[in-house]
Amino acid sequence: MEMVDKAVARHGYPVLKDGRVIGTVTSGAKSPMLDAFLALVLVGVFGYLLLQNNVGGTALSPMVDASPQALGMVLFQSYVFPFQVTGVLLLAAIIGVVIFGHTKKRGKTNA
Repeated sequence: MEMVDKAVARHGYPVLKDGRVIGTVTSGAKSPMLDAFLALVLVGVFGYLLLQNNVGGTALSPMVDASPQALGMVLFQSYVFPFQVTGVLLLAAIIGVVIFGHTKKRGKTNA
């Protein structure tokens, strides 16, 4: 069955073949098991991705220095340009909030 427009087949719609009615739609909803199936597939994919690196259990991950000093060195050595672009975007957002948030009070005089 193929819909002519972007619509959902509703109960009672005619089914046409070569321009003549050959039946009516008796159900217009999607499969009730579709959501459960998609959720099961999603959980399975996430489970596989989480467990695929831990299959052997013997591989050691390299030590990562997570100190603030190491983070600062990485930000200011390897990621200087993205760090500066982020700062400019945040500054533009702050200026936009101030400009658009400013309300003009009309009809009142400051004496």
